[in-house]
Amino acid sequence: MALFDPDDPIDWQKTRQLGKVRFMILLALAWGWVTAIITTVLLCAWQAMSEGFSFPDLFFRLAVTMLVFPLVGLWFSHSIWRRAERNFLSSTPEN
Repeated sequence: MALFDPDDPIDWQKTRQLGKVRFMILLALAWGWVTAIITTVLLCAWQAMSEGFSFPDLFFRLAVTMLVFPLVGLWFSHSIWRRAERNFLSSTPEN
């Protein structure tokens, strides 16, 4: 289930009330942190099967992914905002 449908003007009208910055931060953190945790767990599980488990590797990978993935999420959320806003503005009649 998606947060919203960027191609649905009514759905986007509700979502855009958050404001661009708040939308970007919420989406970046939600996507970034969840993806970072899943990726770290999967990488450490893969490594544990072949080389054995290592706490320093876990903490290092988690620290790096918890920083990098939200930054990518900011870029991702900005592009979603631009697309949805462009679709919304083109679908609403000008006043």
